[in-house]
Amino acid sequence: MGSNEEAFAALRCRNFRLYVIGQSFSMMGLWMKRLAMSWLVFRLTQSAFLLSITEFLGLAPILLIGPVAGAWLDQHDLRKTLIVSQFACLIQAVLLAALCASGLAQYWSVTTLALALGIINAVDLPCRQSSVSQLVDSRRELKSAIAINSIVFNLSKLVGPAIAGFIVYRFGETICFVLSALCYLPIQVMLICLIRYRPRATPAKRQHMLRGVLEGLGYVRSEFVMRRLFELLGWGCLFAISYQVLFPMFATKVLHGGPQLLGSLLGGAGIGAIIAVSVMATRVSLAGLPRWLLVVCGMVIFGFAAFSLSSFVWLSLIMSLFIGFGVVSLNVCINTLLQSVAAEDKRSRVLSLYVMCNNGIGPCGGLLMGVLADTWGAQTTMLICAGGMTLVTLRYALNCAKVTRRLKEMLQEG
Repeated sequence: MGSNEEAFAALRCRNFRLYVIGQSFSMMGLWMKRLAMSWLVFRLTQSAFLLSITEFLGLAPILLIGPVAGAWLDQHDLRKTLIVSQFACLIQAVLLAALCASGLAQYWSVTTLALALGIINAVDLPCRQSSVSQLVDSRRELKSAIAINSIVFNLSKLVGPAIAGFIVYRFGETICFVLSALCYLPIQVMLICLIRYRPRATPAKRQHMLRGVLEGLGYVRSEFVMRRLFELLGWGCLFAISYQVLFPMFATKVLHGGPQLLGSLLGGAGIGAIIAVSVMATRVSLAGLPRWLLVVCGMVIFGFAAFSLSSFVWLSLIMSLFIGFGVVSLNVCINTLLQSVAAEDKRSRVLSLYVMCNNGIGPCGGLLMGVLADTWGAQTTMLICAGGMTLVTLRYALNCAKVTRRLKEMLQEG
């Protein structure tokens, strides 16, 4: 079991503390922007399917660019790359605000900017993940840093949508996009003026990108633990990670609410996520994470099934907490395990595959959910996802003991 002191050990590192402050604003801006974009698209189209297409195009480029980005990041400066990518995110938010302010916002224009953001994120997201390990000095601090980074991510997921829901309801999407753009400024200041990354070994001769990608894929395939974790993550992303694409339909057509209720549902998921990360950081050891994955998959299955059958706002809010707990625990467990066992010279490639699953396969699942929701309704769709997660969990359970044994061996070797 980990102690509270171990859980927050990474905050002793000055560079990581500054990074957390900047990322807190940046991630809050991201979630504000995402809710405003989702509501804008749904308001313009009244279609879960068209919304899922926008979500898909906003994240699917990672499927194509993500592995190459990982190989590139393993050979280039992470801090400079993150400065550029965060500035590009700021510009994308400004363009969304300009479209709304001018009254020119249409489905195709918002979707085009979502696609542009997807291309930016193909580099930005694995760069963020890889940055965490370069801001701390030990494996113990790395586990703490991943947990703290996840708390920041999910706290912003709680606060950002709640603020965005109020702003959209009272003032419209334009103001929300403007505030989102401003939230990217602190991380720029931190990265340019204050934060310094830990030096890392870089190859004397830069490798061809395709060769680097193939080497990274071969490395993951050769390690039993990584192979099983990615299998669970991939199927979990298909059936679970994009559940939020169904929330606008649940908020309006099932629970008869509006943007404030949508923000509350997302906020409920955020509360569950924060509880989950706090429990993992203080109560679950690194070696115990493979077994913990079975527990959190069960939480996802239960949350999906109960949420799909609920017609009461209070019950749906409680179930959104269960869903947030399970889905985020699944991601954080796998993230922590991958970063702990990956070789430093291949970590960005491993994490680019992790990001590809979350933000590449995830949108494919969201697209599938949108098609099913427009055909059979959001409630039936979520029940189907619960069934899919049940099969995935049963398959992982057959390998859980072997994963645990091999993980202990790898940690001792490291």
